[in-house]
Amino acid sequence: MPDESGTDYPRGTLLPDDAVLVRGGPLDFDRLQSAAGQPLKRHGFYGLSVFSFPGVVDPVEIFRRSRLQYPEICVAVAWEVREVGCEVRRTFTVAGHCSIVFPGEPSDDDIRAVMELLEPSYTIQP
Repeated sequence: MPDESGTDYPRGTLLPDDAVLVRGGPLDFDRLQSAAGQPLKRHGFYGLSVFSFPGVVDPVEIFRRSRLQYPEICVAVAWEVREVGCEVRRTFTVAGHCSIVFPGEPSDDDIRAVMELLEPSYTIQP
């Protein structure tokens, strides 16, 4: 059961503007485009998975806490996501799981805009 008291944002809440967001990489346009539609049928929105924890600003620490298994991490901040017309909301039951939520079905330009925010990616050292 996830801890949603002080170490995690409550599910369903919007993240603060200064929340640091992490996604596993490397990024691939076609995969992001496909992934953006996955939550629609079950959850009613287009979105991309990211991880964030309250007060944690070190992307490597967020990556470690999220238990992502990718060779790279990609980083953005919530206010940057809002600047391109999306929202960031705490979603699902996995600790720290959040979603970049598109206002509707994302266009290629929408996917590219979010992809540009998340790049460049950083290689994780074992």
